[in-house]
Amino acid sequence: MVRLNYITSNLGRRASFPTVLSLLATSRSFCCAEMFLAGGSYKVETPNIDRDINVTLDMAAIRESKDLSEMKTIYTNGGHVKLSLQSLSINAANDFEGDPMYSFYKHAYLHIGINEGENPGEFDGNPIEQYADTLAKDLMEIDKENIAQEAILVNNVWMTVVFLLNEAARSCKYPAHEGPLFNLDLAAGFYIGIGQDEGDNESGDMLYNLAEHISKDFNQDNGVSVVNEKIIELMNDIKDDIIEMNLCSLDNEDSYNNFRWKVNSIISYMNVPLVQNLIRHLLDGSDRNFMEMYALAILPQI
Repeated sequence: MVRLNYITSNLGRRASFPTVLSLLATSRSFCCAEMFLAGGSYKVETPNIDRDINVTLDMAAIRESKDLSEMKTIYTNGGHVKLSLQSLSINAANDFEGDPMYSFYKHAYLHIGINEGENPGEFDGNPIEQYADTLAKDLMEIDKENIAQEAILVNNVWMTVVFLLNEAARSCKYPAHEGPLFNLDLAAGFYIGIGQDEGDNESGDMLYNLAEHISKDFNQDNGVSVVNEKIIELMNDIKDDIIEMNLCSLDNEDSYNNFRWKVNSIISYMNVPLVQNLIRHLLDGSDRNFMEMYALAILPQI
């Protein structure tokens, strides 16, 4: 892995994730349009949420760009949303504080840094809390087609989706301003993205698309990849059987446990494309950078 020690100061701080969530949640009365993702397989019912789901357009622009400076600008400043892709990692220390999965990864990179002789609390010269941003910027310097875009997906975006799913479950038991439907809809939006057709590996630029691509190599494509089929089914189950049935409350332990079990199952399925891509690159052996990227994406959980 290229170690470039980019300094992240002076990049400017984007709006924090909770701030944007709060702005969206309080502005629901200004819009009531529904969104249909992946050919209608998931319906987003939270108004105005497309303003953040449009991060898909930034992912597409990074993938299509052949200019390194342009890629960095899109990644750092964004072009279509209040949140930049970089801010998902830069602000993680505050936004994801207390999230169990984020804590796993943060401490894994703490030990990686220590083993490589870094200052305590640093990975490649940057705070461990910003490990995803550090990896993305290092891989941009390689200037290899798709590798930086995949790094952003499997680090910045993947952790954001996991955080939102965990927040959805938590807010089912402990009422919050951004309730379970809001967090679930946003998680689905970040996972699927706008412009993704159901089961299509040519359209789309988010994690759903990544799962469609790799599923063919493992004979797990039945028109829709098994992973995406299961994830969307579980998301719809949570919405239809728990949230819309008004079963979320502090006193309803059974519903919370059911919600939590389904969220944990979604996260487990989200790991499958990471493992499959690691296996593919290990067997292929032609690109060490992709191999290391996917190893770092999954190993903190082991």
